[in-house]
Amino acid sequence: MARKIAKNRKFDMKKDTATGLYRIRALRDVGVAGAGFVEAGTLGGLISHKGVLSNDGGCWIEYGCTVINSTVTDDAYVGGKSYVENSTIEKKARVLQNSRVVDSIVTENGQVRNEAQVLNHCTIKGKSIVAGKSFLSHYVVMTGNARTRDNARIIGGITIDKDVIISKDLTYDLKEKMLAKFGKPIENKYYVGYKIVKSTGKDKIFLSCYLPEFVYDLHTSNTTIKESRFNKRKKVLCGEGLHVAMSEDYDWSADFQKDADTILTCRVDVDDIIAIEEHAGSKIRCKKLTVVDIRKYPLDKELAQLKVAHNLNSTNMITSVYNNKTHEIFYDYKVIPYNRKTTIFKLNIDQNTDCANNYNTVILSALPSNGSPVLPPKTYRELIIGTNIDDSFSINHKLKNRHLLVVVYDLHENHTDVHKNCIIRFIDEDNLSIKFDHVLNSKEEYKVIVISPNRPLTIGAVSNRGIANATPFSNISLFMGSDVSMVDMGVTVSHPFNKLDVFGSLLNNDINESWPMHLVRIDEHKVRVILEKKPSLNHQFILMLSKA
Repeated sequence: MARKIAKNRKFDMKKDTATGLYRIRALRDVGVAGAGFVEAGTLGGLISHKGVLSNDGGCWIEYGCTVINSTVTDDAYVGGKSYVENSTIEKKARVLQNSRVVDSIVTENGQVRNEAQVLNHCTIKGKSIVAGKSFLSHYVVMTGNARTRDNARIIGGITIDKDVIISKDLTYDLKEKMLAKFGKPIENKYYVGYKIVKSTGKDKIFLSCYLPEFVYDLHTSNTTIKESRFNKRKKVLCGEGLHVAMSEDYDWSADFQKDADTILTCRVDVDDIIAIEEHAGSKIRCKKLTVVDIRKYPLDKELAQLKVAHNLNSTNMITSVYNNKTHEIFYDYKVIPYNRKTTIFKLNIDQNTDCANNYNTVILSALPSNGSPVLPPKTYRELIIGTNIDDSFSINHKLKNRHLLVVVYDLHENHTDVHKNCIIRFIDEDNLSIKFDHVLNSKEEYKVIVISPNRPLTIGAVSNRGIANATPFSNISLFMGSDVSMVDMGVTVSHPFNKLDVFGSLLNNDINESWPMHLVRIDEHKVRVILEKKPSLNHQFILMLSKA
């Protein structure tokens, strides 16, 4: 009796006696994005089992390629005698021209080609290309428009998200590695970093946390500090020298740093850098630095505090803040639930030029305040196509309101939120403008969602600066810091809305404040939450999603 073939099945397979693997054969024509058509009857590569190649989409594995214990899905393509093992190739990714991918991910239009090797938990995504016999290994992340060529070599936990071309061995070329990790130095010569130290009770005299005998005498401005006994080995980070963090948010929680009470902003000449932290990617070791600023630690940023009484009976909310003077959406703030009826906004503003009185807040809550039926917020949608647009786009939403939530997401980059990269200005109650950070090309498409609260619920006597509204279209999900992937700082969360037009906010439940994140819409049922900073494994996060 003849074996039945499932309807719309893409391929069948036959055991290859020489290798013990299975040879695939196309059962129907397969349209491969960017690679033409694979005709029915065409033999393909060798796979370890039928789950390697998806029956959906235009994905294919070319003859001469071997894919073992991996997944090739969506419109991904493996060709040119390439080898893939224990890896994920997805979302229009390409592995071509005798390349090798092992224990890694190639996704979101990422490419590995020209005999390149990507090994040991690397991630290639976002139109980045690994080419020219390059070698990547051990937790390297390439994204954006980053490129490698000419036998480039990158080993160790480094995230490269700059628009750079790497053509050298970053293991030994520190200048190239710094450029890849942190972008262009100030004046093409200096980087800015941070150190914490201990005060002595004497004016502008400080001690090292690790070596108390090492003194920082900062009586003169722009004092240069040198360490003559530095370890010259480039691969040794925890050695003699001056250790400088490349971010104010560096984790200074080590026991020897517990008495620190001062943070120094330092300028480091690129020629004075000895070693770079491989895994965390945010600390360097150098032989000389210049102190350009002294501040109290922990950082007291003197954030303006705006207490808003909303009476929404919820600590889970989506917020928007805008400057009532310039009518621009403001992003540099934190939301701290005070209780279920009041919220504190900490606004990171320049106290000399601005004040909290100039800022209005919009609050969208998941819960009604009194159990009465909740009317959905008013919503406006607009599609922006890049053709004939330089960098600005005007929208006539006719919502008769400046108190709005605005969401902009990229239709091609996994529907990722990009509104924080835009200048959004409320021209009047019916119009707003969106200014992008670049000139749009014809292939760019963006979805804009404008949400207007249906009606104010209540504003307490503490403040009249906000407007609050409840919505019935919300979903709350919980996850732990231990669920977050250290590769991309992301976690996948399911939701019940069956649509891509969702938006939301994230609350760190342990420290009770909003947490910066990017929202990537995987499909109509799932989002990926990308955290902007590393969480503790024990942190509990609350994700509030709402549908537009």
